[in-house]
Amino acid sequence: MHIISYIIVRIFPIFGVSMLINIVLLYIYRSTRTNEIGNVSFRLYSKIARLLVVNTLASILLLIIGVGGKMFFIYTIKQEILASIHSFKMDKSRIYVNNELVNDPLNKLDAFRNIDNNNYHHSSPMQRFDVKIVNLNDSIIITLKRDSNIKNEYWLYDNRYELTQDHELGKIITNAFDNYLNE
Repeated sequence: MHIISYIIVRIFPIFGVSMLINIVLLYIYRSTRTNEIGNVSFRLYSKIARLLVVNTLASILLLIIGVGGKMFFIYTIKQEILASIHSFKMDKSRIYVNNELVNDPLNKLDAFRNIDNNNYHHSSPMQRFDVKIVNLNDSIIITLKRDSNIKNEYWLYDNRYELTQDHELGKIITNAFDNYLNE
């Protein structure tokens, strides 16, 4: 499922190229319209007009697929993180923060249960550290970056995919990781 979402997300940059083609077609369209010479020019004029309409519709479709694919991809990554948290077994699972074994893993796990997407303000992520959740069958590494203004807010990233290295998965509010930061 991740591969399909990732391929769809890769379609998004094609939208920009498609819009450039539209600009060129529009330029040709306008220049043929002003330099009409008989029937040949009218046919060229109508072909360019059709290409312009088709390319615009294709561009809009690519934009919708790209944005929807990106949103779906990030949603599936979040669900995977939550599944890993819910499958945590105290006796057989471990949590590491910056490669250091955590003594109170439930406190850290509770922080990830409420990943928020709608907490927007004018700040940026700053201090970075990694949280590794190791279960029986899998492990997942989540990168947390502390917010520059709100000290108990952390931005979540997943380093497995290029898209989620640069785009946050959401934010959590907790004091559980304060001991792992260098002030």
